Amino acid sequence: VAVEILRQLPLKSNEGVYQVGKTKLFLRESTERVLEEARAIRLRDAAAMIQKTVRGYFARRRYNTQLVSAIRVQSHVRMFLARKRYLKLRSAIVRLQSLVRMRRQRRVFLKMLDERRVEE
Repeated sequence: VAVEILRQLPLKSNEGVYQVGKTKLFLRESTERVLEEARAIRLRDAAAMIQKTVRGYFARRRYNTQLVSAIRVQSHVRMFLARKRYLKLRSAIVRLQSLVRMRRQRRVFLKMLDERRVEE
């Protein structure tokens, strides 16, 4: 596996760059540097991918929380305005009913007064 990876490297020549022992792989310093640079690039890319994914997750979670909060605030404001409108309308209706009852009672009262005057 290691030899295949080394063969894929864009080195000037693959001869004399590495030697394969029974249990170890011996590299020249320049080849090791190239491998370490490639490793650093892959690690940096992997870290960026992880950061991107985590930041996206937290951004979506924060957005959903704000959305739910905004909907809740809008709902409460609509409820408050509807309640205010209802109470104002109910107050007007009660006042109107009161005036109608007063006028009816006043007519009855004035009629009773006229009848008393006529009797006297």
